[in-house]
Amino acid sequence: MSSGVVVDQTVIEAFNDIKLKKRHAYVVMMIKDKKKIVVESLGDKLPLNCSQSRNEDIFKGMKKAFGNEPRYILFDFCFTRPNQTTAQKLAFISWELFPKNDNNNDDNRVTASNQFALPVLAYLMWTQHWPVTELRSIDREARKIICENGGKHPLSSTAMLYLPRDKGGRGLRSVQQEYKLTKIKSSIKLHQNSDPTMRLVQKFEERAIEKGFTSLIKEACKYTEELGTSLTLNYPNPSCSSHQAPNISISGKKVKGYLRKSVTEKLLEEVKCELWHRRFLCATWQDKDLSGDECFNWLRDWKSAPTHTITGLLELYEQLTPTRVYTKLKTGTSQGETTCKLSGGATETLTHVLAWCPALAQSKYLDRHNAVLKVLFFEVCKELELVDSVPPWYSLVSAKPVYESSDAQAYWDVPVCTDEVPIGKKMIYASSKDALKKCFTGLNTEFQCTDPAEFQHSELVKEMVQKDRV
Repeated sequence: MSSGVVVDQTVIEAFNDIKLKKRHAYVVMMIKDKKKIVVESLGDKLPLNCSQSRNEDIFKGMKKAFGNEPRYILFDFCFTRPNQTTAQKLAFISWELFPKNDNNNDDNRVTASNQFALPVLAYLMWTQHWPVTELRSIDREARKIICENGGKHPLSSTAMLYLPRDKGGRGLRSVQQEYKLTKIKSSIKLHQNSDPTMRLVQKFEERAIEKGFTSLIKEACKYTEELGTSLTLNYPNPSCSSHQAPNISISGKKVKGYLRKSVTEKLLEEVKCELWHRRFLCATWQDKDLSGDECFNWLRDWKSAPTHTITGLLELYEQLTPTRVYTKLKTGTSQGETTCKLSGGATETLTHVLAWCPALAQSKYLDRHNAVLKVLFFEVCKELELVDSVPPWYSLVSAKPVYESSDAQAYWDVPVCTDEVPIGKKMIYASSKDALKKCFTGLNTEFQCTDPAEFQHSELVKEMVQKDRV
């Protein structure tokens, strides 16, 4: 497929079985890891002289297996003609890719655009010449629709919409950029092909450049330059290389991945040049204590994330929350003071609202702190066999004040004292040093104490208690 998704051999075999041999009533397929279309399930053979009502029951039973998840389906429909005779018709169904009862699923929207809407145009891009201004207009209209339906803030960065999700973007593909990449790949394939007819086409394109006419080769070289790359079209091994490393040539099957990487780097540079949007994003990418890719794993892995949730979180990264600083300096809709309306002290920036406002310290900040700590608390309790399971991070389940066993005790929001000295409200004791070390390995934390008396005097614990982390 032009979208980069390949079809597994089992899909072809299943198609032949249902079309030619009538071995199955249906074939349900899915996209695995966004790379390959595979067979998920096969229906039994249709009964002889299957009625329309029986056929509908089979369809309903098949549908229950995957609900509203996006699937491809080949279904052998039985229906009654006006003359009361029964007929069969094999139909291909793209099921619930953009479900009406779950229209805020962001992953479904991006998949619908990248893998179904875009390939309709991409199929023609190999042979057609289109003005780039028209393709740019299509992208603009698409962004307008996304914005009108709450999928994008009106002042959000355009580059962020097309960045891959593991970089903090939305993963949408640009029609204009896909057209340019297709022209580059067409030019490379033209110079790889040894067919005499293709050699004539190559000579024709080279002659068009000499005459000053529009040429595929001329367009391809222009588009690669825009990506900071040089294109060398030498038959039969064309290659490309970066302006920063001209001595390293990329050829063969590696070219496609290299071009995608170049597009991503270009989008990253565009974001870094946006003075307002770049602050938190660049800080995340450049922080040596963070893994830039893993910070945005939730965008890639949280398939059912609603669009409004993702939009709201990315608005925080791009400083688009309507603080007083934002309305005065970014949008110009107010000319008043920029001090915080809650505390009346510091300037009301996004950083202040998220972490430094004293008016929110004992309410919103504490709730957020407890929500994060609850995940670690339950994980440790499970390792110490104080609980049987760990609730999901989004669960509304609250921790009980005390968890106890013969080997460990855990306290949640319960003042704990040793020798009448308060040492914290969230504490975990264990009689086994190895148990504690195992629990906190992922936190780069090691406890050298095994009983409450030593636990109280641990310098690490004292520091963490002051921060209310234990």
